[in-house]
Amino acid sequence: MDVARQVALNIIFFGIYVVIFVQTASGQYSVGTMVLLVQMVTMARMPVTSMSYLVQDRDPARGPRRRIPDELAVSSGIYSELLALQASASRADRRRLAAYDIAG
Repeated sequence: MDVARQVALNIIFFGIYVVIFVQTASGQYSVGTMVLLVQMVTMARMPVTSMSYLVQDRDPARGPRRRIPDELAVSSGIYSELLALQASASRADRRRLAAYDIAG
């Protein structure tokens, strides 16, 4: 989907550049006006491209799946180790938590 979005944006901006160059070649714009318009289109391109990435990030079908804490607790990883340490009653585990300023 991102490739299609980028191709569409490239085609749109290419069309804008073609219109600017054709109108400059026909004498409707001066060279200075053409340079100014090309710079303005270039400045407008970045926010439009950024908006495209924002749309992709907000797409729930493509976004990363966020796991809930219950799923994280049963999987291997630091979160499950932390929960095991917090549930433990041993002094050694309490000291390990206290070393990292984590209340048990």
